Amino acid sequence: MPTVQNTVFAVTPTTSPEALALIQTLVNSGALRTVAASAPTAPVTPLSRAETAIASIPVAEDGDVIHADYHNSLRMALASLLEEVGVGRGPVAPQAPALIAINNEPWTLALGAAKFTGPNTGIKNAFGYLPVDLPHGGEIQSLIATGRRQGALELEVILRRQELTGDAIPKTGTIAALAVPNTDGPFSIPKQAGAASINNPTPEQVADFRRVDNTRFKYFVTAEVNAGQVGSSAQLNAIQVVVQRV
Repeated sequence: MPTVQNTVFAVTPTTSPEALALIQTLVNSGALRTVAASAPTAPVTPLSRAETAIASIPVAEDGDVIHADYHNSLRMALASLLEEVGVGRGPVAPQAPALIAINNEPWTLALGAAKFTGPNTGIKNAFGYLPVDLPHGGEIQSLIATGRRQGALELEVILRRQELTGDAIPKTGTIAALAVPNTDGPFSIPKQAGAASINNPTPEQVADFRRVDNTRFKYFVTAEVNAGQVGSSAQLNAIQVVVQRV
């Protein structure tokens, strides 16, 4: 059977009277037929993945039996929302090391950095700490320190948690202890989180130390220079605590 090709002619205000009369004659004879003019199609913004997932959640009515697809579609929609807004993803915001002095042995604070300069004679130390605000319920992945060092000194950056108690000396635990190698020049070093203050910790203890619990603990990072000698120097430019939201 031959293919029928349909051709559409549009009548506009500029169509001549002669053409209109011819078209009307053809319509009357059945050679042409009229069709309704279609309105211009407005551009449609495609739904996002989250909107699509939300639209797929079944609507429940009183008396309906709630099946697994209700729960599963809701779970998928929440996962899509989290993916869309990027919660718990993306680069971790670096903290400028505005270190608070410990034991009157401070770091020198500069714009966005903390600096240590060795003594003219003998040895010199510098201790400081930085409170960090971590998302409750998240899982701490690692501690990252970025900066540079020079000369003979020991530099350690430590992520700690401390119990929320009224004790004179609240119990403090170490989650990650990052020792900067004795190599001159810049560094950016990660250290995996765990129960670093416990010898041979169990998997349960490691999981406990990695889990952020703001109802029981506060969290902070300490930066410690020990036995800095003449001509030595250190600089911390950024501290990052990588936390995965679970």
